[in-house]
Amino acid sequence: MNSLLSAQYNMSRVLRQLWLSPGMSRSEIADQLGLNRSTLTHIIKGLTEQGIVEVLDGGTAGPNGGRKNVRLAVNQSFGCYAGLDVQSDRLRAVLVNIGGDILCNKDFKGRFSGKKVYNGINKAYDWAKQQTQYLNVPLMGIGCAFGGIIDPEQQVIRQSIPLDIMTPEPVGQELHMAFDVPVLIDNDANCCCWAESVARRSAEPTSFLFVLGAWRTVRKPTVREITAVGMGISIKGSVHRGKDCSAGEFKSIEWKPGRTSQFSLPDEEVSAVQTDRKKFLKLSRELARNTSLIVNILDLNYLYLGGFFDENDEAVRAIFQQETQRNWSYPNKPPCEVKFSTFGQYAVAYGAAALFLVRTFGPNNELALMEKQTGVNLLLN
Repeated sequence: MNSLLSAQYNMSRVLRQLWLSPGMSRSEIADQLGLNRSTLTHIIKGLTEQGIVEVLDGGTAGPNGGRKNVRLAVNQSFGCYAGLDVQSDRLRAVLVNIGGDILCNKDFKGRFSGKKVYNGINKAYDWAKQQTQYLNVPLMGIGCAFGGIIDPEQQVIRQSIPLDIMTPEPVGQELHMAFDVPVLIDNDANCCCWAESVARRSAEPTSFLFVLGAWRTVRKPTVREITAVGMGISIKGSVHRGKDCSAGEFKSIEWKPGRTSQFSLPDEEVSAVQTDRKKFLKLSRELARNTSLIVNILDLNYLYLGGFFDENDEAVRAIFQQETQRNWSYPNKPPCEVKFSTFGQYAVAYGAAALFLVRTFGPNNELALMEKQTGVNLLLN
């Protein structure tokens, strides 16, 4: 690694450490990262001059008295990211600062399927620019989450039933030309995984399944979506997308020919689940039988439920816990813990903004730094 890349690498490591553990002193950071004090002093000087790192008030003196340790943190006012949850009949937007706090949010109503998807994103972009000017926090990027098969590397929606996009749509290319900030895209359930990773960033990376349920109104001869379920799989801090970016696309293993939903339940029952509690729990039970296979085969730490699952619905939590335990062969195994989404109705939008947070503050490597895709490079370019 050449000297420039080495400097950028260490700068990004320091930045990540302060993002994970705000309030650390220079000596604590040096000890944690194995950097000598002079190198760290130079790095902190550069980051504070750029406005990325700030000195916090307070601090404590050492055991023998003397000068107080200066506490440092990422400057949350340095910038923010917009996260967009794009659906066919509404768009939910949030602004998230680089510290991971939601600054504001807004819902947009309308028809955003097909080419009209750009109408909704443009509205959200205009709103985000206005809000960042008012808050005096620069907008540094926009993350977009879509239902369907999304290729985040090529920035393409390959197929999306809910958005009525069945041929590849180069949405990233179109938005890059239209906006003055970087754009990232991903699948909506995968974005929920990124959201939980940010929420748990100070802990050891875990492996989990995120189940995202949404109410939809897609009615076609072969597809009828009143409910739509997608899944995201996170393994030790990395989202698994699969060879064709379709990991997490769901159809019940109990599905029967002739059904137009994702489930084996008769279409008329699925159509009633939004208002009929018994039918909703029946659908949840079938879904839990499916997820139990994944959770146990992969030996996951957590199963997260988001979207149309109410965070206080203990009956649903119990169903998923029961099916996970029932699917296990050995006695006395602690079941995978079932949790509800940390961010509730904003999970997808927050996760879209988190696409930038995990690139900026996640572990960095030489190739990514050379391509200016991660770490401090994302904040300075």
